[in-house]
Amino acid sequence: MVKKLLLCVLLLTAMVSAAFGEADLWYDDYSFASLKDGKSDYSDARFGYMVFSVGDTGLTLTKENMSLTGSITFSGGSYSFWNGSEMQKVSGTPQTFRLAIPTWQAIGDEAQFYPFTDIGGELRLGLEAENGMNGVTLTWNFPDMPSLNGTYTVPNYLTTQEQMNKHVVYFEFIRSGENVTGINWRIVSASDTSTPVELDYPVNFIRIRIWNFDNERILNLKPDFYIEPGETPEGTLMFDEPIKESDIWRVYIAFQTYDEEVEKAYRWYYYTSSTQSGLYLYDRHSSTAALVNGKSSYNNAKFSSVALFIPNDGIFVCEARHLTDAGRITIPGGGYTLNDADTEETLGTVAAGQDMTYKLRNDGMASIGSTYVEYQPIGDNGRRIHFGGGSDTGFSGKTLTWTFPEELAGLNGSGVVHAYKSTAEQLTVGVPYIEVVSEDGYITAINYKIVTASDTSTAITPSYTTDFAFYIDRANTEDIESTRYSSGRLRNKTSGTWTLETPQPLSTMYRVRARLYRYEDSTNNPAVYQWNFYPASADPEPTPEPDPTPTPSTLAITTTTLPSGTTGTAYSTTLTANSSGVIWSLVSGTLPAGLTLSSTGSISGTPTTAGSSTFTVRATSGTQSAEKSFTITVNAPKGSVGSSGGGCESFAGLSGLIILAVLFRKLHHSA
Repeated sequence: MVKKLLLCVLLLTAMVSAAFGEADLWYDDYSFASLKDGKSDYSDARFGYMVFSVGDTGLTLTKENMSLTGSITFSGGSYSFWNGSEMQKVSGTPQTFRLAIPTWQAIGDEAQFYPFTDIGGELRLGLEAENGMNGVTLTWNFPDMPSLNGTYTVPNYLTTQEQMNKHVVYFEFIRSGENVTGINWRIVSASDTSTPVELDYPVNFIRIRIWNFDNERILNLKPDFYIEPGETPEGTLMFDEPIKESDIWRVYIAFQTYDEEVEKAYRWYYYTSSTQSGLYLYDRHSSTAALVNGKSSYNNAKFSSVALFIPNDGIFVCEARHLTDAGRITIPGGGYTLNDADTEETLGTVAAGQDMTYKLRNDGMASIGSTYVEYQPIGDNGRRIHFGGGSDTGFSGKTLTWTFPEELAGLNGSGVVHAYKSTAEQLTVGVPYIEVVSEDGYITAINYKIVTASDTSTAITPSYTTDFAFYIDRANTEDIESTRYSSGRLRNKTSGTWTLETPQPLSTMYRVRARLYRYEDSTNNPAVYQWNFYPASADPEPTPEPDPTPTPSTLAITTTTLPSGTTGTAYSTTLTANSSGVIWSLVSGTLPAGLTLSSTGSISGTPTTAGSSTFTVRATSGTQSAEKSFTITVNAPKGSVGSSGGGCESFAGLSGLIILAVLFRKLHHSA
């Protein structure tokens, strides 16, 4: 019996040059499979993604070279990648990406530079990359350290299926009661896991790791032993300490081969579950306070916003289909403002009692190959939405529902917003107090505890369980790009010191975020309170300029008629009112098939069916609203016959007979 936990990571590592001061190209090809009943199982093995990096074994990271950047150019190849807002496909066109040190690397590590997308995420190549990167030449350049410059052509490596046909690792746990004490292993073809394959090239085991369900690494072995050609590729590895089997979430095994005189390293992840557990609601209440001389001050504390997240911890691995904005979330009741999550600009007001539906999209932090996917509400401009105004107290107890397209229908669900304490209540029952510790101009640590705002010198002992997380955000200037440095989750903590592995420049600090997770009931779902601490000399959140257009005494819809459309042709028009910041919604009737109405009043899409549709819309601004009925007529295109991919082809039939038929497929989504 096989317990399936395979996330196959095929790391192909190619060394461009072993000379000191010259960088090497590393390329990692990831594939996925499972672990069933303590045994590797390849029945659902598949390619996941590919990662490239440039490293130098002779260069150790210091404070100075942590900020060193360069560029890398892919001369061609077929692949796709998540650029932070959408899937971007590349087929043969040269692409250049920024090379930089990721935030998870620390001073003292060997220098390893990764490509980053324009939005800032580490570049992971998906879809066609498994077959589309062989033979592609990569060239990298570091203007401030030209000795690192280089070029390399990716040799032929084995795809996931080719690996399964030729050589993969089969293993099974060695058990002692509830514990795992080691593994028996052998190199096999996936079609016959009972028989070791005969190898005519050397193999070297280089790494075995195990993670628990909190994504914490609980085993890290470096066997580093060779199997020579002709030797039987099987053996036993024992752990230094036993591991409770029920704690094991994924197993990682990496080995190198030297076939075709090319060093290739294959890394596989094996997961205990390949099924998705569904999504749940996670909501976060944010408030703002100050840092005075590096210490928390609540003298001018104020509520900021509520953020909503729909995460899925149980996902096997993030694939291209998960990176979508086709999800929808419905929030009942209204009574809040909409804020741009990045600029804090107020986008509009939703009146009390009004139900609204928003798009859901991956938050941009996840990418292909991630084991954590998180969706957030977004506006019509594609930016993340936070909820301000009356949401300080007005969201408590509301039930929210979300839906996804048919291929992701298993992610549909609903959740109840936590019964949050308002900002004023938090100040009296427990808030995080922090003290930033610095040395030689760098932040080295943060001391923290839970206090009441009236007595920040005395730590309190709460009756609930708490976790902490800290984020240091760096200012975005002409010379410095905005970055974030995180502590990760500090579990079961009420006080302590977080020591930074990599000290951060104090002069560029924009703010410190302290996130407090409070487990106050039996659901094991925390109430999450985030405090954004800004240095007292900084302007914490710029106040938007007031709207120069005064709100009229009576709201009215000023659009009189709507233009006609044509099946198969993109349609776009915008409703107008005598006030700005209006929220639009459909009250009754239906729009023509293929068209949608956004909250900003945009009607767009591609009509699919000829005919007339009458419907009523509502405009809402503050406490005022207005309704009006409209009709849109959709005409069939003259002389059009059939369609392909959503377009129409016109042609003349034999003997002058024109056959008119309309068969369209909807190609365009709109909010």
